[in-house]
Amino acid sequence: MDEMPNYEFHEIFDRVSSNVDLKGKFTVIEIEKALWRVREYCRRGYQKSETARERARFKIAKVSYDNLLQHGFAHRVIEEASLDPQGFIAMTLRFGKIEARRRLLAQKKTRMRLYRRPSYWKRR
Repeated sequence: MDEMPNYEFHEIFDRVSSNVDLKGKFTVIEIEKALWRVREYCRRGYQKSETARERARFKIAKVSYDNLLQHGFAHRVIEEASLDPQGFIAMTLRFGKIEARRRLLAQKKTRMRLYRRPSYWKRR
């Protein structure tokens, strides 16, 4: 996971945070436990599934979560969050994915409103 480019990691993080609740998980162990819980859910779903399509979907998901656990996804998440404390990953760990996106969008709107003023419209 360490040698993976940032854009690929952020894409994976975005997909994982849709399925795994990372709110309030600030340590590697907590993130790994959350990934393990979702992995076990997929394993049980694989065993209980009735159709081949469901079995395939659950097996692919289980293998994907296994790969994340083996290759140090949680370490990379904590590292990225500590490098950019006001970024999307750190905000997702603090507030959850939906609230983090809402806050970052509000910050972006504020920056656009404050810094994109015409020169004749300055406050005095």
